[in-house]
Amino acid sequence: AKVLGHSWFDASVHATPALQWTPDGQGLLLADGENGIATSLIRFDLKTQARAQVYTLPSGSRMRGFAFSPSFQQLAIVMQTGNQYRLHTLDFDSQLRPNGQPKPVLPESSDTEAPAWSPNGDLYFIRAQRELWRVRNKRPE
Repeated sequence: AKVLGHSWFDASVHATPALQWTPDGQGLLLADGENGIATSLIRFDLKTQARAQVYTLPSGSRMRGFAFSPSFQQLAIVMQTGNQYRLHTLDFDSQLRPNGQPKPVLPESSDTEAPAWSPNGDLYFIRAQRELWRVRNKRPE
């Protein structure tokens, strides 16, 4: 926060375990919000220090982690609603704009965290703090 020099940079919000380069390599994607609650994903331009909204979570949700696929066409995002941590995916277009609504990865509610994409496009995440899952061809295993 001190290096970036912005008063909006709240470490309690940005401690959400994710930070990712933008597709053009000119900025960073990170969580944003207020009072320690991350409610949106923003693009922070390193050169101009401008920030732009990429995605805002549904009302009543908080962000607990995110990761874009290698192609930047899908976002994996852990949303917390109440005491539930649930992984969703959301499609994006080539301009980094959301396309449609988030879809849950697993049909039942489950505690998920730490999404990450492999170079070949498989999505990995942790479930119940001890199980490593993979989503291949839209099927969790």
